[in-house]
This record gives sequence, structure tokens and C-alpha cells, in this order.
Amino acid sequence: MPDLVYKKLALTFLKQFQHSGSNGMAFDNRDKAQKQLSCISYYRLSGYWYSFRLRDDERVTNHFEPDTRYGSAVALYEFNREFRLLVLDGIEWLWEYLRTGENIQYGNK
Repeated sequence: MPDLVYKKLALTFLKQFQHSGSNGMAFDNRDKAQKQLSCISYYRLSGYWYSFRLRDDERVTNHFEPDTRYGSAVALYEFNREFRLLVLDGIEWLWEYLRTGENIQYGNK
């Protein structure tokens, strides 16, 4: 199988930030948004702002609905991150509970 070469170059954080702004996203605090973008990543956040993208009859465009705020996408990301941690904490608690019960049950036979 021949090696596939990916020809599209990665954008710098500044260019990623500019790209989002040029497509209609508004930023309340540009410095904070750039810092968040460098920590979270453009690709990860793009999933959270997907629902804010404009749609035409056949497809989703690269432009955002009017008044789309970067902070809204970050808020969705933060909610998802915190919810995921709560769910995983609950799963871990349940796992320990079941393991402890199993140890007691089999340890007394």
C-alpha cells in the first residue's frame, strides 16, 4: 500500500482563531479565547460549535448563525467535561461496590 501524504498544513493557533472569527463567530475576550483555543484545541471545540453553523438546503456551511459566541461553545465543552467526570466517578463507585460485594461473597465460601 503506498504511503499517503497529507498535504494540508496545520494552522497556527492565531490562524485558527482568525479562521473562526472570519466565519462569523464573536469573541467577548479575544486574549482569553486564544489561550483557551491553545489548551483545548480547535478540532475538539469544533464539535461543540457545529450546531451553531449555518445550514442551507443541502448542507452545513462553514459560517455561523448570527450572534454565535465563542463562549457558548466553550460552555458546552465545559458542561460535557464536567458531566463526563461525574459519570465516570459514578461508574468507579459502582465498580468498587460490586467488587467489594463479590470479594465478601466469595471470601466467605
